[in-house]
Amino acid sequence: MPTDLPLSMVISQVLQHTPVWAWAILFIITLLGLRQVGHHVVTSRRLVFAAVALGAYSLWGAVRAFGPQAEVLAAWVAGVALSVAAGPWLALPGQAQYQGAGRYAVHGSPWPLLTMWAIFGIRYVSTVALLMHPAWAHDTVVSAAMPLVYGALSGLFLARALRILRSAPTAATLSLA
Repeated sequence: MPTDLPLSMVISQVLQHTPVWAWAILFIITLLGLRQVGHHVVTSRRLVFAAVALGAYSLWGAVRAFGPQAEVLAAWVAGVALSVAAGPWLALPGQAQYQGAGRYAVHGSPWPLLTMWAIFGIRYVSTVALLMHPAWAHDTVVSAAMPLVYGALSGLFLARALRILRSAPTAATLSLA
């Protein structure tokens, strides 16, 4: 695509050439994220599945854009680790209560939806940018920064899942009851 086109034309062309499956993914993650906005009950299985699925989606985006190189994988893992390490200070979700049988009552929050949109947005923007500027895929800064961001965003879901799972009583707490 020529670089001297007006921005409105570039945006129009990008949107017209976006595959239908990308909009389907956006629709699905929006529905899933909207379910998190209100108070809800979630199972440990669903918590783990969401963290793994979104992690896989972000890792797939990083590897697809920058290749399955050790530096890309290391940057992605570093992003996940940073988010998990910051998890206790982020306090997401605000409160969760264990209800027994692997079920947790979680206070609603817009953060899961916003994080899912951010993962999608980063993936979308980086794909478009790399299509328009293929050399960026080999730029050291870009190929380290983008996987780091992918990992950090998906790490937020892992940190959230861990925080919720930790709200379950431990064996020591149960024995005191």
